Amino acid sequence: MTTLIRRPITAACAILTSISLVALTLIASPAHANGTTLYVATTGSDSNPCTSAQKCLTISHAVSVASPGATIDVAAGTYVDDDIVLTDSVTIRGASSNAT
Repeated sequence: MTTLIRRPITAACAILTSISLVALTLIASPAHANGTTLYVATTGSDSNPCTSAQKCLTISHAVSVASPGATIDVAAGTYVDDDIVLTDSVTIRGASSNAT
C-alpha cells in the first residue's frame, strides 16, 4: 500500500511544482514582456530600424514592425497616416496631447 500512496503524492508534488514555476514566471514577467521600444519622429525614415538613434518616420511603419508587447514612442509633431492596423497588442505613447 505504501507504494500506491507514494506515487500519487509524488505526481501531485510534481504538478504543484510545475504550477508554482509557471506562476512565478508570470508574476516576474513585466506587462511588455519583450521590452522592445520603437521610436517615431517627423525627422525619421521608414528605412531606419526605429531605434532611439534611427527613428521611423511613420506610426504605421512602426506598428507594422512591432512585435507583441512593444511600445512605440512618438515624438512631438504632426503625423498623417492613412491606415494604421493593429494586429498585435502594442502601446503607442505620444509626447503630449499638445505636441503629438
